[in-house]
Amino acid sequence: MEGQPDIIWNEQCLGIRVGEQVCMYLKKHDMEYQRLQKEILELIKKYPVIETFMESAQSISLTADEH
Repeated sequence: MEGQPDIIWNEQCLGIRVGEQVCMYLKKHDMEYQRLQKEILELIKKYPVIETFMESAQSISLTADEH
C-alpha cells in the first residue's frame, strides 16, 4: 500500500501532460477550437471577473454590474 500514492500521483501527472498535448495540437490544427479560444479571450476581456472566478479556489463577491 505504501507505493499507491506514487501511482496516483503519476497517473494525475500523465493526465495533465496528455491534456496539455491535446490542447497544443488543437490550438495549431482545429479551427473550431481556435474560434472558441478567441471567443473565450474576448469574453474575459469584456468581463475580467470571469478570469478571477476561474483562477480562484476561494469564494468571490460580485458587484451588481459584474453579476
